[in-house]
Amino acid sequence: MTLQSKLDKETKHFFRRGEVAKLLEVPKSTIQHWERSVKTLDRKIKRSKDGGYRLYSREVIFLFAKIQNLLKEKRYSLEEVEKYFQKGFANDTDQEGICLEPSLSKQAKSIALIEEAIEKLEQLQIRLG
Repeated sequence: MTLQSKLDKETKHFFRRGEVAKLLEVPKSTIQHWERSVKTLDRKIKRSKDGGYRLYSREVIFLFAKIQNLLKEKRYSLEEVEKYFQKGFANDTDQEGICLEPSLSKQAKSIALIEEAIEKLEQLQIRLG
């Protein structure tokens, strides 16, 4: 089941850390670690009125999914993930084709297209042997 389909079943707009961890199938401590390591996320995360816990929007959940993908699939370090987010690539489309934020700079779009083309060429080279 994709993240989008999991979220489609939910009616609420904000989620607590445990709920996010369950959606992404990671421990709560992983969400907390990513949050501390990727400082650019902080401005997107809301705090409860009493300040006791954080509330994560659907957008932030997709950003966490993006982090998860970069770490696992692309083998980025957390420092590289932070740089990626600082450069605005977090707005890129995720692996499920969901645009996290529609406002990518032209430069970021160009770089993403080039990276995608390189990846396709590398896959083709492997297939051709």
